[in-house]
Amino acid sequence: MPSTSVAFFFGNLDKTLRTSLSVTGEKEKPEEEDTRRRRISQDEHHSTEDLLLPDVTQSSIGEEPVNTNLPQVDAGRQSLTRRDRVKWPPADDKQWEAFDDDLDKILEGTLIEDVDKKIAALSKIAYTVGKEWFGTAKADNKSNEQTTSSRRQREIETLRKEKSEASQGSIRRQTMKNSLDSLRLLNCSLLVLYPALLCLYWYLPPLQTILKGNDAISSAKSQDEARTLSLITNHELLLNSVPKSYNNGFIVYACSKDHSCGGWSDRLSGILSVFVISLITKQQFLIHHNNPCLLADFLAPKEYDWRYNSSNFVKTDKKNYVLLNRKSLRAKKYLSGEKNLTKYFKSHINLIHMNWDFTDVIRSRPHIGSEVPWITKLHFADIYKELYNYLFKPSETLSRALKSQIRYRPKTACAHIRIGKSPTIPNDPPRHQQPLEILWNFLDILDKNVYDIFIATDDDRVVKRATNRYPKNIVNTDGKIGHIDAILQRKNLDQQDIFLKMMMDFYALINCDILILTESGFGIMAAYIRNSDSGLYCWRGSELNPCSRYTIHHMFPWPVLAPPEYFPVERRVSQKIRKKGKSV
Repeated sequence: MPSTSVAFFFGNLDKTLRTSLSVTGEKEKPEEEDTRRRRISQDEHHSTEDLLLPDVTQSSIGEEPVNTNLPQVDAGRQSLTRRDRVKWPPADDKQWEAFDDDLDKILEGTLIEDVDKKIAALSKIAYTVGKEWFGTAKADNKSNEQTTSSRRQREIETLRKEKSEASQGSIRRQTMKNSLDSLRLLNCSLLVLYPALLCLYWYLPPLQTILKGNDAISSAKSQDEARTLSLITNHELLLNSVPKSYNNGFIVYACSKDHSCGGWSDRLSGILSVFVISLITKQQFLIHHNNPCLLADFLAPKEYDWRYNSSNFVKTDKKNYVLLNRKSLRAKKYLSGEKNLTKYFKSHINLIHMNWDFTDVIRSRPHIGSEVPWITKLHFADIYKELYNYLFKPSETLSRALKSQIRYRPKTACAHIRIGKSPTIPNDPPRHQQPLEILWNFLDILDKNVYDIFIATDDDRVVKRATNRYPKNIVNTDGKIGHIDAILQRKNLDQQDIFLKMMMDFYALINCDILILTESGFGIMAAYIRNSDSGLYCWRGSELNPCSRYTIHHMFPWPVLAPPEYFPVERRVSQKIRKKGKSV
């Protein structure tokens, strides 16, 4: 600031002080004056802001009053919030002359006040006028407070830092040492285990095969156990459907020498259909089977006595119903429920010759779910298994023959190969025509120390080839190969021997650990009644596809069920039956 204005101001300072004291009539106390003097010391800021005092009011200067209500200055404070800084021009700037004149005029009006107010007004007026003349820059609101620490504190922080770094370095060195020790131990272990690893490399594939086999066996056992629990319920369903009392009359499955009955699967299908007819009509079920021999010679009743004694029905009204193959169309409307079934089989003894499975047709009957609930709830596989185990068990003759069969190894791999027309059975239509090398390639990879090999077939040549290929593992059943429905047409054949071999082959397939099937009802029935669902393969085309008891029906549909072109499944009953709302 130019010296003229300052000199003028301080030249009148003493006069103003005396005037102020004379007006107020009061003398300042020495301690108050010392306090004010200490407020402005060499240790404080030397800007005009440090001249501010508390409780100062500014008298009017011209038209506008100057606000002197400024914050107190605390000598002990470490930080101070500053106002916006005035953009003062350089010292040689000509604006200072005009600014000096303007400031002189303003200061003249402050001489009437006391010293404190004059000092406060000086800084305030100078800041206000400078702000109007030159403008301001935005103040830095950051605190000037500085946190300082003593030398001792700095030394302590340094020691802590060095200790932390030393500790981390020690941990890293220990970790590295442990890693090196582990590597040394691993190297030593590899040197020791290398021969064992080399042996494991050569023998691992067989070991994996064995382990996978064990896992598969364990899984199969678990599935079989769970299925056994469910089969208990299935068995109860069948038992609950058997009437405790019957109407007057008998429904008899007939397989006599007067008519062809088909193979073993045809006969089991006919037995199932006739058994369900007996449940619907509530008549007692029996089996009359003497083609080519008595069924009771090989199978005995298990839970239900089905044996037919013709001597008991000599003078009784009886009638034969030949419903074999297409002739069964005669009973189609009765089986499906469109007509009353009891009016069709109305004799006292109804001998029914039937070789087709009419399960799908019977399921279309109204109210069949309440009449025979298990026929609608169970799968074909479970239906046949439950019915077979309910009706049959090996007779003493068959049991002795089965026990006489020698098995050398813990497991048996079986295959049923239905060739059809061959020198063994020349009158049979041709069946499976795929090369046997597909089967041999599958059997070749089996562990011969674990598996015996059994081949059930209708062609002697297949058995001979298998015996030549696996001489130490092949097992056979006693008797001659033949078709049980064709032996009556050929002379010099032991009917009992052929039927016994057929039954032994059937039970051998039921108890196999691995079972390979071709398109034949004989093998399908064995798979249905089999105690396990694992290790089952369906031979279709050039591949052996894994399958189960519940998928065979879709892979080989025609050998068991009634042909759909003759018996389409009727999902809807007639409007007439619906209106009646009762079973017929």
